[in-house]
Amino acid sequence: MTTKAAVIVVISVCIVFGIVNTHVFIMFTLHTDGFTSVCIPRDHYFNLESVIVPWLDITLYTLLPSSLVIIINIVILYKIKKSTSMGLAQEGTTQAQKSLYRIVPMLLLVSTVFVVCTLPAGIFFIGKCSAE
Repeated sequence: MTTKAAVIVVISVCIVFGIVNTHVFIMFTLHTDGFTSVCIPRDHYFNLESVIVPWLDITLYTLLPSSLVIIINIVILYKIKKSTSMGLAQEGTTQAQKSLYRIVPMLLLVSTVFVVCTLPAGIFFIGKCSAE
């Protein structure tokens, strides 16, 4: 991936998540009480903010990325297993196999840490919003 493509991807992701969060400008109002200002949901959007938006957030920021990471890792592991089984018949692949055996545990560890670190926060957020 070139630098230009990376910049386009980053800008696209920022635009998409910016659009997803525009509901904040519509659903909230600024309540000023003396010296304190607080953003609170407007009355007719309160139920939407407390029920729908948390599920939308957990889906977009936790469940979807975690699912994509798991699915893509399965595909990568399948491709690596397929390429190493085909490479066993060829000579001179020992260096490539050694590097693959180092990459695979690192890939699995990083993916597992991502899923383990994001899922509990999402589940806690849903539990907290459901209890209110």
